[in-house]
Amino acid sequence: MAAEVIVLLHVVPGSKKDQLCGFMEDGRLKIKVAARAVDGKANERLMDYLSEIFKIKKSNITIRSGEFSSDKRISIAGVDTRELQNALKQKLSQDP
Repeated sequence: MAAEVIVLLHVVPGSKKDQLCGFMEDGRLKIKVAARAVDGKANERLMDYLSEIFKIKKSNITIRSGEFSSDKRISIAGVDTRELQNALKQKLSQDP
């Protein structure tokens, strides 16, 4: 099993659709989710969306910090950095 990878995110809840937007100037990955930030729904949708992008189980993704913030630090188990980068490139090329 691959080691854990830490990813810094900026999440925008309540968007029209789920979308991987790319990297911000500070290196955080910007992601829009359609769910609103009410009762943990945006975090739940974020986990679903990330599991779809990386083709892994939701249980492999953990919010390490920022559960109640737009800026989050997550850990992803079961993928290495190269696999993560390839999945992001592929998704970004599909969602202009």
